Amino acid sequence: MLSYGDGDEEAFTGLFKRYELRIFNYFLRHTGDRSLAEDLLQNTFLKVHRSRKSYRPSAAFSTWIFTIASNLLKDAARVEKHRADIVELEEVRERVAGGSSLSEPLSIPRQQDPEVEVGEREIAGYIRQAVQALPFDQREVIILAKYEGFKYEEIAEILNTTPGAVKVKAHRAMKTLEVVLKDQLGVYPF
Repeated sequence: MLSYGDGDEEAFTGLFKRYELRIFNYFLRHTGDRSLAEDLLQNTFLKVHRSRKSYRPSAAFSTWIFTIASNLLKDAARVEKHRADIVELEEVRERVAGGSSLSEPLSIPRQQDPEVEVGEREIAGYIRQAVQALPFDQREVIILAKYEGFKYEEIAEILNTTPGAVKVKAHRAMKTLEVVLKDQLGVYPF
C-alpha cells in the first residue's frame, strides 16, 4: 500500500489480486446477494484507492482493509433496513386503502437461496442459513473469525471494540448456531 501511495500502479494490482476473493466472500457470506457483494467489493477498493496518499500503517493491511469493508457493510445494512421499513410502510398504506385489517401480519418478501443438494452441500446450506440468521454483530464476528481467519484481537481492531466483547459475541453466536443446527441436523457439525 505504501508503494501504491508512492505511485506504483502495479502495487494496487497486487493488493487487489491478494484481497479480492477474501473480501468478496466476506460480503457474500454476510449478504447472500452476489450483486451487492460485488458493489461492496468495488467500493472497498475505491476507498483503498482514495486513501493511497494518506495511508499510514498503524495495523496489518488486512486489518485496515477489512475495517473499510466492515464499515461499508454496516452502511449497506442501514440502507437495507431503511428500505425494508419503507416497503412495510407502503404495504400498510395499501392495506388501509384496500380496507384490509392491520391486525393481519405483514410479510416482507425475502430472497431465499434455492434448495441445496444432499450430503455436504445440504449441511453447508444449513450452516450458511444459520449464520445468515444470526444478529448482524454476531454474524460479523463469526465470518471474520471462522471464514476469514482473523484472531479476536484483530477483529476487535476491525470493529473498534475490545477482544473481550468479540469473544462474548463469538461465544453467543456459536451457542445459537449449536441450538439451530442440532435442531435442523440432529447433530452439531463443529
